[in-house]
Amino acid sequence: MAAPVNPDWKKKRGGSSSSRYQIKGQWTGEEDRRPISLVLQFGLGKWVVIAEEMVGRMGKQCRERWNNHPRPHIKKDVWTEDEERWLIQAHEGQANRWAEIAKYIPGRTKNSI
Repeated sequence: MAAPVNPDWKKKRGGSSSSRYQIKGQWTGEEDRRPISLVLQFGLGKWVVIAEEMVGRMGKQCRERWNNHPRPHIKKDVWTEDEERWLIQAHEGQANRWAEIAKYIPGRTKNSI
Protein backbone atom coordinates (compact mmCIF):
# COMPACT_ATOMS: atom_id res chain seq x y z
CA MET A 1 0.00 0.00 0.00
CA ALA A 2 1.52 3.34 -1.03
CA ALA A 3 1.72 6.21 1.44
CA PRO A 4 -0.95 8.89 1.02
CA VAL A 5 0.10 12.02 -0.84
CA ASN A 6 -1.61 14.29 1.70
CA PRO A 7 1.18 15.99 3.74
CA ASP A 8 -1.05 16.02 6.86
CA TRP A 9 -0.69 12.24 7.10
CA LYS A 10 2.32 10.96 9.02
CA LYS A 11 3.46 7.37 9.36
CA LYS A 12 3.22 6.04 12.91
CA ARG A 13 4.99 3.11 14.48
CA GLY A 14 3.27 -0.21 14.95
CA GLY A 15 -0.45 -0.72 14.92
CA SER A 16 -2.61 -2.54 12.46
CA SER A 17 -2.54 -1.82 8.75
CA SER A 18 -5.85 0.06 9.02
CA SER A 19 -4.37 2.50 11.57
CA ARG A 20 -0.96 2.74 9.93
CA TYR A 21 -1.19 6.45 9.20
CA GLN A 22 -1.97 9.28 11.55
CA ILE A 23 -3.44 12.64 10.57
CA LYS A 24 -1.58 15.62 11.96
CA GLY A 25 -3.26 18.92 11.36
CA GLN A 26 -6.59 20.67 11.51
CA TRP A 27 -9.74 18.80 12.36
CA THR A 28 -12.63 18.93 9.93
CA GLY A 29 -16.16 19.81 10.98
CA GLU A 30 -17.16 16.15 10.70
CA GLU A 31 -14.20 15.10 12.85
CA ASP A 32 -15.36 17.56 15.53
CA ARG A 33 -18.93 16.24 15.46
CA ARG A 34 -18.05 12.54 15.45
CA PRO A 35 -16.52 12.33 18.97
CA ILE A 36 -19.75 13.64 20.50
CA SER A 37 -21.69 10.57 19.37
CA LEU A 38 -18.73 8.26 20.11
CA VAL A 39 -18.41 9.56 23.69
CA LEU A 40 -22.13 8.95 24.16
CA GLN A 41 -21.71 5.44 22.73
CA PHE A 42 -18.48 4.35 24.49
CA GLY A 43 -18.18 6.80 27.41
CA LEU A 44 -15.48 9.18 28.58
CA GLY A 45 -12.05 7.67 29.04
CA LYS A 46 -12.42 5.19 26.18
CA TRP A 47 -10.16 7.26 23.92
CA VAL A 48 -8.37 4.33 22.29
CA VAL A 49 -11.71 2.76 21.33
CA ILE A 50 -13.00 6.13 20.10
CA ALA A 51 -9.80 6.66 18.07
CA GLU A 52 -10.34 3.31 16.35
CA GLU A 53 -13.58 4.78 14.98
CA MET A 54 -11.80 7.97 13.86
CA VAL A 55 -9.69 7.24 10.78
CA GLY A 56 -6.15 8.54 11.22
CA ARG A 57 -6.59 9.92 14.76
CA MET A 58 -4.98 8.63 17.95
CA GLY A 59 -6.59 8.39 21.39
CA LYS A 60 -4.57 11.30 22.76
CA GLN A 61 -5.64 13.51 19.85
CA CYS A 62 -9.30 12.61 20.46
CA ARG A 63 -9.05 13.28 24.20
CA GLU A 64 -7.31 16.63 23.78
CA ARG A 65 -9.73 17.73 21.08
CA TRP A 66 -12.72 16.71 23.23
CA ASN A 67 -11.42 18.58 26.25
CA ASN A 68 -10.85 21.79 24.34
CA HIS A 69 -13.46 21.97 21.57
CA PRO A 70 -16.63 19.87 21.09
CA ARG A 71 -17.24 19.02 24.76
CA PRO A 72 -20.63 20.36 25.87
CA HIS A 73 -20.68 23.25 28.36
CA ILE A 74 -17.39 24.80 27.22
CA LYS A 75 -17.55 28.58 27.20
CA LYS A 76 -15.91 30.06 24.13
CA ASP A 77 -17.29 33.57 24.46
CA VAL A 78 -15.59 36.63 25.93
CA TRP A 79 -14.61 36.39 29.58
CA THR A 80 -16.92 38.15 32.01
CA GLU A 81 -15.57 40.71 34.47
CA ASP A 82 -16.35 38.30 37.33
CA GLU A 83 -14.34 35.52 35.64
CA GLU A 84 -11.39 37.85 35.07
CA ARG A 85 -11.49 39.05 38.69
CA TRP A 86 -11.60 35.47 39.92
CA LEU A 87 -8.72 34.51 37.62
CA ILE A 88 -6.56 37.33 38.98
CA GLN A 89 -7.34 36.31 42.58
CA ALA A 90 -6.70 32.64 41.82
CA HIS A 91 -3.40 33.50 40.15
CA GLU A 92 -2.30 35.42 43.23
CA GLY A 93 -2.92 32.32 45.35
CA GLN A 94 -1.99 29.56 42.89
CA ALA A 95 0.68 31.36 40.80
CA ASN A 96 0.99 29.71 37.36
CA ARG A 97 -0.83 26.49 38.22
CA TRP A 98 -3.28 26.98 35.35
CA ALA A 99 -4.68 23.45 35.32
CA GLU A 100 -5.49 23.80 39.02
CA ILE A 101 -7.08 27.22 38.49
CA ALA A 102 -9.18 25.87 35.59
CA LYS A 103 -10.92 23.44 37.94
CA TYR A 104 -12.57 26.39 39.68
CA ILE A 105 -13.79 28.33 36.64
CA PRO A 106 -16.78 26.40 35.27
CA GLY A 107 -16.90 26.05 31.51
CA ARG A 108 -13.35 27.28 30.87
CA THR A 109 -10.69 24.84 29.70
CA LYS A 110 -7.07 24.67 30.82
CA ASN A 111 -6.07 26.00 27.42
CA SER A 112 -8.40 28.99 27.68
CA ILE A 113 -7.00 29.92 31.09
